[in-house]
Amino acid sequence: SSLIGTISGGLIDGESGASIGSSIATSADRSNRQLHQEEIDFIDAKAKEYAEQENISESEAKVLLLTSARIYNDAEAASYHDKFLKKGKSMFSEEQIVKAQEYLWEEGKNLMIYDVTTNSFQRAFYSTPYQYLKSDYSLSQKYEPNINYDAKRQEHYDLRFQMNSLSKKEVNDLSIITKETNGWEKLPPEQSEYHMYGYLGDKNEKYVNDDGREVVLRKMGNGEYIIINDYKNIGTYNFQNPVPINNTLDWIAKENIEHLKHDILPYLKFGNTPYDKIGEFK
Repeated sequence: SSLIGTISGGLIDGESGASIGSSIATSADRSNRQLHQEEIDFIDAKAKEYAEQENISESEAKVLLLTSARIYNDAEAASYHDKFLKKGKSMFSEEQIVKAQEYLWEEGKNLMIYDVTTNSFQRAFYSTPYQYLKSDYSLSQKYEPNINYDAKRQEHYDLRFQMNSLSKKEVNDLSIITKETNGWEKLPPEQSEYHMYGYLGDKNEKYVNDDGREVVLRKMGNGEYIIINDYKNIGTYNFQNPVPINNTLDWIAKENIEHLKHDILPYLKFGNTPYDKIGEFK
């Protein structure tokens, strides 16, 4: 299946215990979204450099970079890897996956790839919410959605990802957010727990805007902020923004009750993608 081609490079087969990492190099599915061919070529060219940086073999570096890129660009692949990680069956730690993706974001920041469906260019190693959700999305050919999926449930996820994309609208200058200007406000960690999962998740910062937008940021080692887009921690456009909790009564403020009812509970029930199991995140 395309999923095996997507993620097998970072896993160990649970039945036999044998490494299946090498299959990623010859997968027939390497060029869909999953990944664009130019992204794959970029990883091929950068594998030696990353191997030297991390003191690993070039072949291992290539598999790690490919696996990380797919996890961050395909919801089903990310969920699949999570399950193997929890069972101790992953070739790579969560720390290695995150570090590899940050390397690709930095080194590939000037690489643009073309999506024939939208007739537009986009930054490499990033996906739109729609692309991330659709495991069979192909950048190199016109995308035809699978209509056999439960229509009502699919509507929920499509709308949720439209909401999530609204959260990142007009936020190219992240200093506007971090300085809490133009309606942005930082919430304390106790109100950000659904955006602080996984490795380095405790460093995530949640900001909300009075127009309903919500963005999760993380401060990198160089002092710059990045937007967190992974399916566990992504900021979502809120029906009702919460208000900061400074005392016990704030927990039952009207805004926080509405936020619980219309934003948190649907997330807990359905997740951001069809592959989420919220209870497993912790």
